[in-house]
Amino acid sequence: MKLPEGAKCIRWADVPAEEVFAGMQRQRVDAQQMTVVRYTYGPGVDFPTHSHPEEQVVLVLSGEIDFTVSGAPVAATAGSVLVIPPGLAHSARVRGKVTVDTLNVLSPRRTKDIVFHESKQ
Repeated sequence: MKLPEGAKCIRWADVPAEEVFAGMQRQRVDAQQMTVVRYTYGPGVDFPTHSHPEEQVVLVLSGEIDFTVSGAPVAATAGSVLVIPPGLAHSARVRGKVTVDTLNVLSPRRTKDIVFHESKQ
């Protein structure tokens, strides 16, 4: 049966991956109202401090990762869900020697680039 207009079924294996930083890949799917990003972080990868106008929900699928959100540290492991309000500066660092996979839901749909901050939180 054909899906209704606007509905999609996408396999992550079919979404091109791009290297964001050394050891870190991103796959992105845009819907009408939101963006879903799958990040795969290699051991020891840092995602520098940044902010964006979208609300972000991070679902940690595997591994252990430390976030800093507006200066507050948060340790997240597989099964954790982190909610980051719009505009808050945040960063992430992989803990340990295991790859980390996250799904990130951003609303509204991402239309602007991330703003990176020069200094660490």
